[in-house]
Amino acid sequence: MNETAHPLRKSWLRRHKWLAALAVLAVLLIVAIQVAEYFVHIDRYRDQVVRMLEDRTGMPVSIQRLELALFPQPSVAAYNISIGEGELQAQCAEARAAATWNGLMSRQIHVTEVDFRGLVAALPREIAVLRDRIAYIQEKMKARPAPPTWKIAVDRVRARSARISVSGFDQPVFEGNLDVRDVLTGAIPLTLDGALPFLGEPSRGEAELLFTVQKDAEPLVVPSGWIAVSGVDPRRALDREAMPPLVFEVRATFDEVTAELIGMQVTGEAVAAEGAPELLQAAAGPFNGTLWIRGSEITLNDLTLTAPSLTALADATRTADGAIACELQDVQVRGDALAAVYAMVNSERLQLVPQKDAAITATNMLVGVDAEGALRLVNGQVQFAGVQPTLADGSRPFGDIQGRVHLDEGVVQIDEITGSGLAVRGSVRPDLKRAGASVDLEADLTLSPGVVAAFLKDNTRVKGLSGHMAFKRIAGTFEQGKPLPDDLKIDGVLEKAQATLVLGKLEETLTGISGRFAAEPGAVKVTGSCTSSLLGPVSADARITPEEQRVTGVLQADLARLNLPFPEDETGRNAVMNVASAYGASAFDVKVTLPTANAPVGAVRITRQGAPELSATVVLARDKDAIFIASADTRAVVPLAAIRELAPGSVRLDGTAAVTAAIPMNQDSFEAHVDLAQAALRIGQYVNKQPGDPATADVLIARVNDAWKPRTVTLHYGGEDLVARFEGDRIVSDFELEVASLRPLFAGTVQADGQARGSLKTNPVELEMQLENCALALSDTLRFDSLSGRVAYAGNTPRVDNLAVRGLNSDFTLALHATPEGVWQGTVRGNQLDVDSVTAALRGFKGDDTAADAPKPATKKSPPPVNLDVQVAKVLYRTAEVGDVRARVTGRDGVYDIRDLALAPGGGAVTGTAQVRMAAGPGPSTIALDLALNNVDLAAVDGLAFPAPRGLKGATSGTVKLTAPFGGGLNPTHGATGTVQFVSRNGTLGRLGIATKILTIMRTTEIIRLRMPPTKDEGITFDTCEAKAVLDSGFMTIEQFDLKSPTLAMAAKGTMDFPRNATDMTVDIHLLQMATQVLDIVKLDGVADEIRKQSSYRLAISGPPDDPKVSVQGLTTGEGLTGPVTGAARDAAKTGQQTVVDVIQGSAGILRDILGGGGEKQQPAPQEEQKPEAPAPQPAP
Repeated sequence: MNETAHPLRKSWLRRHKWLAALAVLAVLLIVAIQVAEYFVHIDRYRDQVVRMLEDRTGMPVSIQRLELALFPQPSVAAYNISIGEGELQAQCAEARAAATWNGLMSRQIHVTEVDFRGLVAALPREIAVLRDRIAYIQEKMKARPAPPTWKIAVDRVRARSARISVSGFDQPVFEGNLDVRDVLTGAIPLTLDGALPFLGEPSRGEAELLFTVQKDAEPLVVPSGWIAVSGVDPRRALDREAMPPLVFEVRATFDEVTAELIGMQVTGEAVAAEGAPELLQAAAGPFNGTLWIRGSEITLNDLTLTAPSLTALADATRTADGAIACELQDVQVRGDALAAVYAMVNSERLQLVPQKDAAITATNMLVGVDAEGALRLVNGQVQFAGVQPTLADGSRPFGDIQGRVHLDEGVVQIDEITGSGLAVRGSVRPDLKRAGASVDLEADLTLSPGVVAAFLKDNTRVKGLSGHMAFKRIAGTFEQGKPLPDDLKIDGVLEKAQATLVLGKLEETLTGISGRFAAEPGAVKVTGSCTSSLLGPVSADARITPEEQRVTGVLQADLARLNLPFPEDETGRNAVMNVASAYGASAFDVKVTLPTANAPVGAVRITRQGAPELSATVVLARDKDAIFIASADTRAVVPLAAIRELAPGSVRLDGTAAVTAAIPMNQDSFEAHVDLAQAALRIGQYVNKQPGDPATADVLIARVNDAWKPRTVTLHYGGEDLVARFEGDRIVSDFELEVASLRPLFAGTVQADGQARGSLKTNPVELEMQLENCALALSDTLRFDSLSGRVAYAGNTPRVDNLAVRGLNSDFTLALHATPEGVWQGTVRGNQLDVDSVTAALRGFKGDDTAADAPKPATKKSPPPVNLDVQVAKVLYRTAEVGDVRARVTGRDGVYDIRDLALAPGGGAVTGTAQVRMAAGPGPSTIALDLALNNVDLAAVDGLAFPAPRGLKGATSGTVKLTAPFGGGLNPTHGATGTVQFVSRNGTLGRLGIATKILTIMRTTEIIRLRMPPTKDEGITFDTCEAKAVLDSGFMTIEQFDLKSPTLAMAAKGTMDFPRNATDMTVDIHLLQMATQVLDIVKLDGVADEIRKQSSYRLAISGPPDDPKVSVQGLTTGEGLTGPVTGAARDAAKTGQQTVVDVIQGSAGILRDILGGGGEKQQPAPQEEQKPEAPAPQPAP
């Protein structure tokens, strides 16, 4: 193959043999490095490295993994390194050291860079701890020096995004980059740049330092250079927004460094932060001083601050044991700087505003804190003037305040703090170790509205505060966590105070407020009294126990003197006052327990002593430093008699209602429960709920626009739930009730049944109700067997649609509604209407037994217009029955016309018209009748006119044209005007008043012994009775009264004066009418005339029309009165008696013979027994 190779290729190989050898060598070297990395596994030496580092540092060390790389340059990497523990430790995700190949052959290690990634270090707060650890490492290094045959050089060590923390700080002290060069030389430069999170944003730190290593000298390392901090905002650094909005720039330059002391010159400037008030410009300015660090002791000398309105010269030292001493040689705070100082303690309600000459001056003050943390107040003086407390609205609770305070070996002696309305003197000894202070003060305070505003967040609830409060002494040792000192001494009074409390629309003015404060073991005793505009005299006796966070006592007030300005209507206000009066003079047990950190729930409990019960509980809760109301519970037993005025006149309330409510403050609704079991309700004489009959109501109340309003109310009774909801200003209820479930509501033996469903709305009232077979039995006689139909009410107008009424001995259907013009229009249709039963039922429903107590209106309200059509087959009234009653009733403005009146009483007919005029005032109303009677049986009139039948009978025809008053307490007959004219046939006057007395005279007068036919028990009967009477304002003139029957004829004339209760009438009576007619027929001349002469007489009627006196005035002839009935007349009557008997008996025999009838022989009449006759009375002169 070589022999046949190309000549040019051979030539090239000969010329470049060295290049080929070099390539082969490189390949072999790479392979050798890879083989070396494979066989030289450095991680196997990790434990040795860890032990070596632990030995050098004296701290625990851990490394997760080691790696070695030889190409392209040698490097060693360590992963997840951890060194140290507790407050001195460091972790690093990766540390990589890179070196060069140069010098390895001459035993030199040249490290070009050590790079730390993810370095997190924790340092101790005390410098001494860190210094001791560094010294330990130095000693270890000296004890075990590196082999002298090898030289090591490190060019650079850097850590990017390093984070360094110091114990005691929540945030890292440094986050940024560190760069150290020439680490193993005698001069080591260090630069750093990063954020300082512990000082808050946007704080940053920079440093350029040079650490010089001294051999065989102390200190081993001497720093030089500078450290600068910028953007330090105390508000964020101290987490206090109340700090002035200033930003500090500080630069510290190393000045002197010895083995024992480090001195630094500190300069800087305070700059007003962006957006800070202009007044802080005056407080900002440059400052300088000298900082000395000697071990753990830090001293700041000659700190000087110069600003337009603030100058200060001070020294401060912090010793190794933590004690701090500060000497304020001279501090002057004025103007805007003073305002900035006050702004640190200002609140939203109260601000301290410096006046023009305001200043705070502190001189020769030596203060500090010892190693145990106890405050040391050695000496010095502080004076201030021109401080004006000002509220948010610009008002000033106190005048210009000034004061003088000096320090005396731990005691703050208040020489004086004075201002308009304020004076304080005494001493305070702070005790920081116990977090407390011993005080001994005296104070005077003039109360004003500004004082309230200074201490109350919502000062709008208190107005017009005035008075004086004085504490002769307030002394004791106060400690944190112990509310009340064991050695507390209080002697204070409240005098001549007054204030107005505003609770919504209610204002309560308290005058003459006085009280006394005194200390008791573990408590403060408070007694006081005042006069309330709502309750009258009020007194309180309370005991405040701060350790238990409790207030107990008794509040006394007379609720009967409650004078609320609401409700606005007089009736509602009187009801509220009546409820309060039911409680009367009351004593309330008050117990207040404030929530604490250990017991975060407290309560305010107010309970009335005795009955009726009245109590309230307000639950308090604690959230951090704030106390808020979590919930409220209340219970009240309300005497219902107190709210009786709110019910209609027919409704009577008694008993009690127990109201309970639980009000959660963190929810938007709650429910009030009303127990009505002990309530008594009476409506009329039929509805009567008794105490002990269970009934409850639940009222759902919800928060709407920060106000509590009722949403629904549910009434529970008899197994029925009646739900009403509140929609705006209206109450709406959709109901469906089984009437039988309401039976316990009715009195006595009242029974109820059926269904009622519909809806009810208020404001305005609207009702839609459908009755289905509702039965209501009020008594044995007042019984509704069935009520079915629709009842509605809207726009102050009721409506009845086809209400079918079965019961009350009636059967009719009622339809009634109001037209848009306001006319009541409707119909009454039915088979039967019992007026007495219906009237009694209506009277019962109206509650006549209780309504009598209700006030009557001064004037009558004009009835509405009506248009009513009546058609009833049968109307029952008293004992009368009137058939086929028809009428058209129209009315307006109190005038009602009854037209097309037609009825059929007693088989006859009555037609005509009537008019009723209702009185507009307290006087009587009037009725006008224009009636025509056709063949009407007087029995029907008897039944209509009289509660008990008088026995009137007779088919009567005639006319009635009459006007009469009614109502207003006036008897209708006393004002009647008009005429009454009629003819009646085949009837009787029955037991009618005057007729009865005439009949009595007729039966007892001796003339009757002429043996006229008997009248029996029907009274005076007649074949015909014709009469005419004329009335004028109650004065009746009888123009005609002629009564004829087979046995008598009667004629009457005269007057009746109903208003004067007088009668003046004469009645001529002719007996034996039929006998004289027979004698006239048989032509017994002279006998008939003699009988007429001896059987006629006249009666005189006088006295009250309802109870007249009837007397026999004398005998009459056909021509008139002949004279008084004397003894001679009586004799003649006796003589003629036998003659008349004989004539009648003889005439009867002749009539029998003429009629052809034979019969038994007439027996002679028995002779009357003769009696001695008494002497006749003498006539009156």
